[in-house]
Amino acid sequence: MKTIPSSCFGVKCMVKNCQELASHKVGEQNIYDKNSQQEEYENFNRSHELTTYLCDSHFNFIMDRDTQYFQTDDRFPKKLEV
Repeated sequence: MKTIPSSCFGVKCMVKNCQELASHKVGEQNIYDKNSQQEEYENFNRSHELTTYLCDSHFNFIMDRDTQYFQTDDRFPKKLEV
């Protein structure tokens, strides 16, 4: 049996027009190192982390992609390797 976070109980998936109940809570995490990236770490902590609730199908859509999505991005001068 799958464990569903208690914060998901009674909450619908937050994808527009989806009527399924949420089974996953997805949130931002502060990935900056407090010691070596102190400014970035503190800037992140000044704002509230983004959180969303997703049903199984929408969670799987964003987390289990088989296809790599990539497009040319002219905002950067050097080409990124994929």
